[in-house]
Amino acid sequence: MIAFLPPPTGTQTNDPFAMLADSGGPLFILALLVPVAVVVFYLGSRRLAKERGTHALRPRGRVWFDAPRKRSERWRTTVRGLEGRDPSVASKATAGAVRLQGVLCGASENLGGAAGRECVWRNRAGASAASAVASETVFLRDDTGTVAIEDLEQAYVIAPAEKHTFHHENVSLYLGDRVEVYGQFTPEPAPADAGQPTERVYGTLALVDGLDIRLIDRPTPETADDGANEDAPSPEVDTAQP
Repeated sequence: MIAFLPPPTGTQTNDPFAMLADSGGPLFILALLVPVAVVVFYLGSRRLAKERGTHALRPRGRVWFDAPRKRSERWRTTVRGLEGRDPSVASKATAGAVRLQGVLCGASENLGGAAGRECVWRNRAGASAASAVASETVFLRDDTGTVAIEDLEQAYVIAPAEKHTFHHENVSLYLGDRVEVYGQFTPEPAPADAGQPTERVYGTLALVDGLDIRLIDRPTPETADDGANEDAPSPEVDTAQP
């Protein structure tokens, strides 16, 4: 920087930019690049902090977009049959393949997120089930009671894709989402002190031939505490993993 300084003269000036003008350009360019470098460093630090903060929510494993769908023709036939009938309710579900609708109300653990809207399942858009991460057990509640959902990591999920990072889009399920679930139901006997019927857990939905979950409605942040958002459009695009 000393080499860039203009030679001393006998005339002093009060102009703070005179030195830059007399330097012939190099010192002016240097003074311009310093704030640019500070801004770039600041933005880079914010991006790095955000990436680290969302690391736990990233699906693990490699993405294979050419992986075949892991839904047998037998299970697809079962789902088509269930679609032709009204959904069951938790309190009257019988053993076997069922179709239930309700709200994801709780989980054994979660992947983080806003209180009451924690993520319970996530995968990269277009990825196979092998890269999904999920809670071990999630609870689905309707007006009659609650059921548990297991094997969620292997579920075939249909929900809109979300921008997660600059390079990745994810498909997720959150507590508070209203969903439709197709799976194999195993009833649980009522305990002696069953209490209120609407507070009972009536059984478990698990993957045997298949486990499908379709998002019906997702409350907006403004209405998350008030229940499902009835004005939100239903997803129309199949963005589930292959």
